[in-house]
Amino acid sequence: MENWVTETFNDETTMGDGVIHNNSTVTLVQLNTKFEPLRTYKLYGVFPLNSGDISYSMVGTGEVVSMDITLAYQFYRRDNELNTAVNAIGKLAGAVLG
Repeated sequence: MENWVTETFNDETTMGDGVIHNNSTVTLVQLNTKFEPLRTYKLYGVFPLNSGDISYSMVGTGEVVSMDITLAYQFYRRDNELNTAVNAIGKLAGAVLG
C-alpha cells in the first residue's frame, strides 16, 4: 500500500501548486505486542473532516471528555529519523511493562 500511495502522489516529484503544510502534522507510531515501535509515520497537511458532539458538564469529578473526529491529510512520509528515537523509548516502555 505504501508504494501505491507514493505512486499516486509523491510530494517530492509531483508538479503543481500543492502547499506542504508543515505546521499541521500528526505523528503515528505502529507498535508491536510488546509496545515496541515497528514504524513511524508523519502525516502532513492534516485537517478535520468531521467531529462528533462534545458535551461538557460542570457536574462530576472531572472525567475526560471523549469525542470522535475524522481527519484527512495531504500525504505521509515514513520518518526513519524519528523511528530511531521512538524505538528506544518503546523498548524502554516494553521492558517496564513486560
